[in-house]
Amino acid sequence: MLINTEKLQKDEQVYLEMQQQFEAKGYSLYKMRRFEEYSLYLENKKFLNGENVITFNDMHGKLMALKPDVTLSIVKNARDEDEKVYYRESVYRFDPATSSFKEINQLGLEFIGNIKIEDAEQICYLAEECLSVIDKKFIFALSHMGIITGIIKAMGIGADKQDEVIKAIKAKNFEALADIGKENGTDAGILDKIKELFDSPTDFEDAIKVLKNMNLNEDIDMAVSELEKIYKTARKGGRGDGVKLDFTIINDVAYYNGVIFQGFVSKIPRPILSGGRYDKLLEKFNKQKGAMGFALSLSELAIYNKK
Repeated sequence: MLINTEKLQKDEQVYLEMQQQFEAKGYSLYKMRRFEEYSLYLENKKFLNGENVITFNDMHGKLMALKPDVTLSIVKNARDEDEKVYYRESVYRFDPATSSFKEINQLGLEFIGNIKIEDAEQICYLAEECLSVIDKKFIFALSHMGIITGIIKAMGIGADKQDEVIKAIKAKNFEALADIGKENGTDAGILDKIKELFDSPTDFEDAIKVLKNMNLNEDIDMAVSELEKIYKTARKGGRGDGVKLDFTIINDVAYYNGVIFQGFVSKIPRPILSGGRYDKLLEKFNKQKGAMGFALSLSELAIYNKK
């Protein structure tokens, strides 16, 4: 049944419209409690991008935490069969701007199981649909961890310098990256090719041509192939204009291994949506599966509710 959502608050509008789309694609609603054992977050601090967690002792003295993340709970409780779930849950995170914790209401989606490229295309398209409900002129910044691992391999960088390379790429600082390469003995021709990527535009079609012409290794070639398929799906659905390629989007290499992305809308000067493929997190739970998903901050949409 179609629901007229035009007069609803923006967060409710997004939730109801996307709930219908998620369920039509085979995703079911996932509900969870507000807290988990603190050890879950302590062991995966890098996945959380922050160490501040609200903790308390339960009646038996066990250290618990208000959940700062939903994905970890879903992965922890994942069963043997494929799981396609969506959720609307609150997480509790430290806000450096106010030096206090805040409650963030999220709408998210996770697919845990045998993920094919067609599934990745669909997940990205659903993320784009979320953004489109908020703002038709959204920006979907797309990248792939294979670009990062490919650059690191091409430069012959060891584990001791990997964090420095990632920091330089995030800052889009080619001079810093070149200095690392020269110290490491990286071939000048390889650095020239990498510089072309740093100088490339964010327009997807122009940027992907630069990646193709780099011809450095299989990691980058595979990334290009997957990114092109995702972009093609977006174009077919009329969403291609909002898709940009931004190789400086980097998630932790210990957890993420494939497509990664961020979403932007007008009025909000930061990513409102983020996601990607995180098979390596499943490995840490001794689960031989793939995993991909995204989360959208519904709390950020309060600005759209103001008259």
